[in-house]
Amino acid sequence: GRVVRSRWCRSAMSFLSHISRRILGNGLEGAASYFDTAEQLPVGTISAEAYTSRAICWRVLAKRLDWRSFGWAPEDDAAGIGTLDLRTLQGYSGQTTGEAAVLETWAAAVELERLPAPIGWALLLIDTALVMRWAGSPLDSASPPSLDAYPRYPAYPEADSQAMGGNGEGGRPSHHPAWLPLALQMALTGEESASVTVFPFNMLVSSPSASSHFRLSSQVKWPPLPPPSDESRAVARKLAGLWELTSMTNDGKPFPGGAKGRIFYSKTWYSAQVTGLKGLWHFVYSGRWHMHEGRVYHVCYCNSPMACFEVLQDSQLGLEASDASRQSYGGVRMRGAKLMEDGTLELSVEDGQQKLLCWRKVDSFSAASGGRWGPSWEGEGA
Repeated sequence: GRVVRSRWCRSAMSFLSHISRRILGNGLEGAASYFDTAEQLPVGTISAEAYTSRAICWRVLAKRLDWRSFGWAPEDDAAGIGTLDLRTLQGYSGQTTGEAAVLETWAAAVELERLPAPIGWALLLIDTALVMRWAGSPLDSASPPSLDAYPRYPAYPEADSQAMGGNGEGGRPSHHPAWLPLALQMALTGEESASVTVFPFNMLVSSPSASSHFRLSSQVKWPPLPPPSDESRAVARKLAGLWELTSMTNDGKPFPGGAKGRIFYSKTWYSAQVTGLKGLWHFVYSGRWHMHEGRVYHVCYCNSPMACFEVLQDSQLGLEASDASRQSYGGVRMRGAKLMEDGTLELSVEDGQQKLLCWRKVDSFSAASGGRWGPSWEGEGA
């Protein structure tokens, strides 16, 4: 009994010490970020202030819009077949041809790489809400904007800074480079983003406030990722898609109370969520990813407030996206990655304890896999 109590006390003291150090470090980095000067954006790039003036609310659109609501939708579901080739249809598994046609047309217009269909659909709704807010249109009644009204996405991650923004064909403005990581994080969790949050109350939200996200992003860079080896590229192709957490263990012991989570991978982008302790433990982050020698490297361009408590190590591959990381922005989360014979994915983390997270691939997320305090809004007909 004494031995067990002693171990528990040591673990509790170590945890409290870690949290105290991270609160102090995050506080100092957050304070320093107010004095950071962001690099000048190319002409035609939307300013950060356009995203931070109000909360980003988009779920109301999912309750009343479907693919037929958009002005560029085909006349009917069957008509969508004529606009898509077989490879495109396979890339939108689980979607109707009408939904696939709407997503494919929009992604091509805004110069966005193909995402897993549920992520792409949520991102379209998020961008729709943003553009409607800029136009002063009521989200509960107005029609979606025309295709020409949507900003294009920057050409990530070109070394030439001029490729990170500016006017596209026909003068289409460009999203701020920091917008996509935040939007992908919301698309994964199905949650919205506040305009401003204050410590310690920011720990109760899933996504960072828009204002803090853009402020913390001011020092990140977009260096080109190194080309993967043929073996790593083959594994990366198998990782592309949606994954749900099936189990999580610490040193071989189940995580207390269980855990739930989601990950998506596209060619370049990812977002991950892991939640436990009935929502008290909630990590969400997003950005670009790279495979190398059995490891997946998550370069973080957006972190939920609680995700900033993880201590990140140097990747040793030069993947860091910031010389002055602010609350893990620009840092790299390294995970051992192993695809099992039954198709499941094992991601391992070594941070004093050996954490093992097991994932299964899915065509769409269930409500039970997401959300923080309860089931996610996504999975209920999204």
